[in-house]
Order: sequence, then structure tokens, then C-alpha cells
Amino acid sequence: MAVVFFVVGICLVVFPLIYVPFFVLSAAMLASESQRAARILDHGEAWSRGHWASTQQRFGSRTVKITVWIFGIGCLVLAGRTCYNTFMR
Repeated sequence: MAVVFFVVGICLVVFPLIYVPFFVLSAAMLASESQRAARILDHGEAWSRGHWASTQQRFGSRTVKITVWIFGIGCLVLAGRTCYNTFMR
């Protein structure tokens, strides 16, 4: 089943950010089946948390959170615009 979600995610890569939940689901399902995949995902989580903490320490927690929100909203707007342009043609 993890392979199916991964393939769906690959097919949706052309749309911005729509593919992310499918990759997350496939990684979670793969981690439930394989200890090696679970260790790799745990290592990636520890790495990302460390970099997130160092970025917040360097630039300030509030600035980083506001920047992430602005970037996220911008990506959602871009995804919506792309989908609208794709399906309205």
C-alpha cells in the first residue's frame, strides 16, 4: 500500500504541495513495516528539529514562525492558482 501512495505522490508532483501528504503517508506506512526505514525517518526528524531550533535561536522564534506562515500561505495561493488555471482551460 505504501508503494501505491508513493506512485500517486509521484504523479501529483506537477502540482505544488498536493503530493506532500502522499509522500508522508507512504513513508509512515513503510516505517511501520521496516525498522530500517523507521530509523532513517527518526534520524531525519532529529536532524530537522535540530536545524529548526538553531534557526529559531539565530533569527528569533517569532521571525521564523512568521516567515514560515508567509511561505506556507504563498505556496497554498500558488497551488490554488495553478489548479484553477489547469482545470479552467
